[in-house]
Amino acid sequence: MGLYDRDYYREPTPNWWDRSVGHQATLVLIVIVAIVFLAQLMSGDPRTARDPLQDHCDFYVPAVLNGEVWRLVTANFVQPGQSFLLLVMSLLVLYWAGSEMETIYGSTRFIAYFIVVGVVISLAKLAVAVMGFDPNAHTGGIAAPVLAVLVLFACHFPYRTILLMFVIPVPIWLLTTLITALYTLSLVGGGIRQNVIGILIGVVFALIYHRTGGRLLAWIDNLSLVSGQRRQRLRIYEQGPPRNEVEDEEPVSAPSNSSRASATGSSGRSQVDEHLEAQLDEVLEKMAHHGAHSLTAEENAILHRASEAYKRRRQ
Repeated sequence: MGLYDRDYYREPTPNWWDRSVGHQATLVLIVIVAIVFLAQLMSGDPRTARDPLQDHCDFYVPAVLNGEVWRLVTANFVQPGQSFLLLVMSLLVLYWAGSEMETIYGSTRFIAYFIVVGVVISLAKLAVAVMGFDPNAHTGGIAAPVLAVLVLFACHFPYRTILLMFVIPVPIWLLTTLITALYTLSLVGGGIRQNVIGILIGVVFALIYHRTGGRLLAWIDNLSLVSGQRRQRLRIYEQGPPRNEVEDEEPVSAPSNSSRASATGSSGRSQVDEHLEAQLDEVLEKMAHHGAHSLTAEENAILHRASEAYKRRRQ
């Protein structure tokens, strides 16, 4: 099979499912939250505005201190007292930003990031509550870990824009900065609240995670949390790595029309394709298990050469 016949060289299609393939971890998180929300609606008592699922899974300090430690995780998936609109917006942001982060870090690392940042947020709220602030409050929801995902996205793509209220284009760095500033001001003006502290700790965790290049969760790579890691689609890297990473590399020249028509030219291109294909297999295998951030300059150069060949092919 030639290089151009491989699935990551095929033309992208506008089909929604095709765009979702490779973002399984993000979709799994969305489905879990949606199922939990529906379960809450069906099991809830409208007279008390409470439901058994929330009673056993949200963040409640006395219950956590009594040994119900699963709440540190499950509190980030139940939605105590949150509106349906806020939930939908959170899931849209999770799909938009989470898909990109899953592409960069890999499915296993992204799932681990989402769960760990949720636990860190819960532990921060526990520490604040133990000090006497809102010790009996019931909190939770997906908004806090989703904000941590959005902040991580902003660290990678600060000038990517999002439509605020579906109308106003705002760069991500500005949006996340404003959200963080508003939460910080709420502490100054209204005292300490465990939920706000947890959200801000999630923001700090995202910044540290990006600053350390994801090494905070490097140990995840040694675990088989997700079997059969997918390979990344090369079209994500059509722009190639920064030029200073590949400037010493010899570019692969595009074969002329006459050489493609000749048997000798076809054979030469086939040999180049097979050699580049073998190198590309190794690079994509590493990306699937360790994420794009783990690639060396030489491996980024291989991606660049392959993406250049792909663009010439499309032209």
